[in-house]
Amino acid sequence: MRGIRHILWVAATVAALALPTTALAAGGWQQAIRDCALDGRLHQQYSQSDLLQALHHLPPDIAEYTDCAAVLRSALASPGGGGSANSGGAGSAGTVTPTANDLSQLNAITHGAAPKVSVGGHSVTPAVGGISLASRTAANSLPASLLWSLISLAVMCAAAGAMALRHRLPGMRRFALRLLRR
Repeated sequence: MRGIRHILWVAATVAALALPTTALAAGGWQQAIRDCALDGRLHQQYSQSDLLQALHHLPPDIAEYTDCAAVLRSALASPGGGGSANSGGAGSAGTVTPTANDLSQLNAITHGAAPKVSVGGHSVTPAVGGISLASRTAANSLPASLLWSLISLAVMCAAAGAMALRHRLPGMRRFALRLLRR
């Protein structure tokens, strides 16, 4: 009976942990903000509700320094409902989205390399992917659902190990005492 109770406890724990992770894995409005903050374009299809939530929850730094608000509004206005193209134009904060001609002229001036600035005798090159924390870490971090699954797995393994040691410890203690008497 005791084994069945432990199995049911583990199954309930896994089920409880699996529900939030599947909701996080779906993406949603957070993924739409990350997608837009990386390069000012949406590369996936998002539902109308995800786009509205992304527009509502847009962080101030991304709203001010990127064109994500305009990209999200144009995706909402498009007949497809979450399109992936951004043709350029005025942004929500007065910014202008560069066109292909603007980008080609910029590449011609900089010869395709990022400009370097000397600060305190050290050469500094701007990072790729924008200025927000979300855009710098989005491509290099574990998804939240995977992270929580790994943490919960580690906690369950530690608990199972502690329970096994508690049951085996008297025998291990006697074994260690026998070895020391020899």
